[in-house]
Amino acid sequence: MRLCARLPLSVVLLFSCAATVLAQGTKYEAENGTLTGGLSVQTSVTGYSGTGYVGIFQNEGDAVTVTFSLAQEGWYRLFIGYAGPYGDKKNILGINGNSSEVSFPASATFTEVSFGRIWLREGSNTLSMTESWGWFLLDYFRIEPDNTPEVTVKLPYSLSTPSPHRETRRLWSYLMDSFTHNIHSGAMSLNAKEEAEWLFSQTGKYPALIGLDFMNHTRNYNWFDKSVVVSEARDWYDRNGLVAICWHWRDPSRATDEFYTSGTSFDVSKITEATSAEYQAMLSDIDIIAGYLKQLNNDKIPVLFRPLHEASGGWFWWGAKGPEPCKMLWRLMFDRLVNHHGLKNLIWVWTTDAGSGNLDWYPGDEYVDILGADIYASDGDFSSQVLTYNAIREKFGGRKLITLSENGPVPDPDRLVEDRAHWSWFMPWYGDFIRDGVINPLSHWQKVMTHDYVVTLDEMPDLKNYPLSDEPDYSGYSQGFFMAGWQPRTAVVPEYVDAQAMTDPVTVAITVDCSDTVTLVSPYLFGDNANLWTGPMSDNVTLMKNIANRDQGVMRGPGGSTSDAFFWNRGYNQRPPDVPQALMNDPSNTTWPWYGQRAENWTMHVDSFYSILSKAGVTGMLTVNYGYARYGTSDDPVAQAAHMAAEWVRYDNGRSKFWEIGNEVFGSWEAGYRIDRSLNKDDQPEYITPALYGQHCRVFIDSMRAAAAETGKEIKIGVVMVEAASTHSSWNTGVAAQVGDMADFYIVHSYYTPWNTDSDVETVLNSYKNTEGYKNYVWNTVAAAGMPQLPLALTEYNIFAVGSNQPVSHANGMQAVLATGEMIRTGYAAACRWDLANGWDNGNDHGMYSYNEPFIPNYTPHPAFFHLYYMRRHTGDVLLNSTVTGTPGVVITPTAFSSGHIGASLVNITKVRKVVRINLKNYGVGDRFYTYTLSGNEGEDFSRKVYVNGTGSSLEAGGPDNYESIKANGVAIGDQIVVSVPPLSAVYLLVEQGTRQLAINNEVTSVEITRADDEIVIWPNPSTGTVTVENLPSHVTRLEISHLNGAIQISKEIRSDGSAIAVNTGLPPGIYFISFYGNNYAVTKKIVIR
Repeated sequence: MRLCARLPLSVVLLFSCAATVLAQGTKYEAENGTLTGGLSVQTSVTGYSGTGYVGIFQNEGDAVTVTFSLAQEGWYRLFIGYAGPYGDKKNILGINGNSSEVSFPASATFTEVSFGRIWLREGSNTLSMTESWGWFLLDYFRIEPDNTPEVTVKLPYSLSTPSPHRETRRLWSYLMDSFTHNIHSGAMSLNAKEEAEWLFSQTGKYPALIGLDFMNHTRNYNWFDKSVVVSEARDWYDRNGLVAICWHWRDPSRATDEFYTSGTSFDVSKITEATSAEYQAMLSDIDIIAGYLKQLNNDKIPVLFRPLHEASGGWFWWGAKGPEPCKMLWRLMFDRLVNHHGLKNLIWVWTTDAGSGNLDWYPGDEYVDILGADIYASDGDFSSQVLTYNAIREKFGGRKLITLSENGPVPDPDRLVEDRAHWSWFMPWYGDFIRDGVINPLSHWQKVMTHDYVVTLDEMPDLKNYPLSDEPDYSGYSQGFFMAGWQPRTAVVPEYVDAQAMTDPVTVAITVDCSDTVTLVSPYLFGDNANLWTGPMSDNVTLMKNIANRDQGVMRGPGGSTSDAFFWNRGYNQRPPDVPQALMNDPSNTTWPWYGQRAENWTMHVDSFYSILSKAGVTGMLTVNYGYARYGTSDDPVAQAAHMAAEWVRYDNGRSKFWEIGNEVFGSWEAGYRIDRSLNKDDQPEYITPALYGQHCRVFIDSMRAAAAETGKEIKIGVVMVEAASTHSSWNTGVAAQVGDMADFYIVHSYYTPWNTDSDVETVLNSYKNTEGYKNYVWNTVAAAGMPQLPLALTEYNIFAVGSNQPVSHANGMQAVLATGEMIRTGYAAACRWDLANGWDNGNDHGMYSYNEPFIPNYTPHPAFFHLYYMRRHTGDVLLNSTVTGTPGVVITPTAFSSGHIGASLVNITKVRKVVRINLKNYGVGDRFYTYTLSGNEGEDFSRKVYVNGTGSSLEAGGPDNYESIKANGVAIGDQIVVSVPPLSAVYLLVEQGTRQLAINNEVTSVEITRADDEIVIWPNPSTGTVTVENLPSHVTRLEISHLNGAIQISKEIRSDGSAIAVNTGLPPGIYFISFYGNNYAVTKKIVIR
């Protein structure tokens, strides 16, 4: 509710206005338009366009209008030239009869401001400006055709509330289905639904939505019945109506009963101080409101909840201290209501506006479901408010449903349709806004409530049985149901330092077609494996921060061969009586049970795993103990093992979406692969067979699904397959034939390089190419059994090595990026890298973080962490098609964000520096692109250290502790985008969106290496400034030294007769690249200046 003066929009006479056609569009001078009121053409302030300007809009009714004719309808960009010598002002812009209040920032001189995209008709059109705040100088209107693709609506299919009630999902499905097709009628109520009853008495129709208010619920007024809001909400929903509840939050301190800033000194900025009286008062009030929402939650009544509305206006105390405290309060309220109180019935509505700072106030996509605008136009102004609608849609990238959450005059439905202003509902305020006959005359109400575009209560569907559509049809994607977790992504534009544009000869050109989507990016491809032997990881604050920063989507547990010996519900030495003391593998190997209820500091309680999931904000991929179905000694070990799995599903209660039946059950290393038949009572064979595993999986699936149904949660269950014929050639067909269509997805594991072998770096980096073959093998073998090609999850992957640093190297981090990029391209559904933290074994450690590593603190991130962190930040929500020209060796994963940015990972798998031009086809670039370059130690194929834009670690391994605050290299975009990718390095790239399209240029310089780079010797390295270069070929004619960001520090001509040359760099301490160029020759090495 915004109680402010509403000024009428004057009706003016129009005539055809003289126009100036410019290269940048068509300009309509204000002085040539129709002036009404006290306006005049003036010339005293210099710098105007044309023959003058119009001012100063100081009287009610002051207006200027221009009319013009267009040969073609379509989208146009609107610009207005003005001067604002009297400060920030707002006035009313009219477009073909639609009006919207728009802002003009203060400007002592004439300037131009953009008002975004507008739809103009073929033939006659009008633009006008009418006084509101007034006091500004209008110079011209300018339009230019806008052929950029329209921002499409990409609604998130999941709500911000995790695991919402089915009834809430049904309402959300209906709102999504109806969005852009209809608008829902609504009416705010003072207390009960008296306004809705009045509308029915006048029009014969009830509104679809009623608005209610928690204004008085934190007080104990004897004149107010606080039960009415809950009872009215319950009654309206039972009639298939929409229930919207706002909260005019009275002073939490109780010092006053005010909510307006002018009436209370309550300080919302104290939200940063959890021990302050203000913080505690706000928390207490939230808990009070939670009590009323719980009543509706218990009845599974969904609520369109709109607290902290109109914050950016500053007239309410929650917006009085600027955006940051308000956003913190919103997030606190969300966490308190959703996570602490467990409410599952809320759909969160954030009130925004069309102002330039609206994103500054936005709490974030993960806390908001619907964007609302509160618009109070002048009496009788039935404009569609399309300018505000378009501005919100464009600013937020079409990622949210948009609604007219409060209004005065109700927009004319005909104009809504014509202007494509697709508000989800309208809701005029109570009292005069509905009944006075001036703001909304009765004739207007009768038109609105009977219009085909407007939904009234009698036209609402059965919301309690509305079909769910919040999980879209992903049948066209091989990732299948995993894509239900897909969300539009907004790029994080980094802080940056200015870097020079690259001028070196381009050796690789990559063209990315930004209009050609290959596939969606599954959010579950960046996962990890937790272990149950690495201590209470969930209590390590730094580790939890790093895991959360990776935004990995999923965490697998318990992981590895432990899974088939893991009893999740047992404490130490609480071995079930039907479990042998030693579990036999083959040949004659034994393992022992592990227990999920242990609290010793070297192991991890199963609840610690759930704590990790919660703190990291990820779902679980849980592996149940299949081996127990084999080595159990009860009369029916399969049923007993399936029962234990089902009990875990009940205990989990929806915290984990994905489940696996066993680990690598086909392997001789796995408990249950071989059993002691003398202990077995259900006549199982000594060795496992694929058919037997498939039969047993059916029992597990039935039990686990029944348990999930009891909790009201849905789970997906995967079965174990092999990735190649060399492992077990008949396994996949045998399993698939028995499990049939009961499984939801298939599981494979791969350690990409040969077993127990130290591979060279070329083998490691090229091993990613096996990824597509794994998927093809699984799908071909199950198809041979006549079974469906289900989504594929690679729930363990890494490389093999023996007694070396390879698994914890910078090169293996690059391999993780290459493999992940290939999984995106080939449509994998999920992936979990092995593993979170492992024990040090002479360097043969696969952990993402260190554990018991000499001279390295536990949980220090290994290089793979940094690569996957930056890859995730630079990976959007769709993969784009690309082609490569020039020298081979650079692998790109190009993606687009829903926010409009382009993000890419570029990996140079060669030992030669690559200069890469990125051509962006069908894309308008903005002002700048940003890069992070990750390299290892020079000359070390398997460096244990990684440098991020030249910043490394002070330890013997790992990367920079300050990785979160390292600034990107920001390069102003000229006529091309060129990046330098050092040898055995990766570059992570982000490009701003704009309107300028760059020319496609595939020309490259052919550089053939005629001499191995390791024949050149540079010493000392590190040095204090002067280095000696030996073994330099005589045909080398130029030397360059550049910063890691590509900025050239030294470029000079050189001559070599084969003898050593000295180079005095004169450079400050740091890491640099030194490059040598000759005839078909280019070599780059790294030097360190101390």
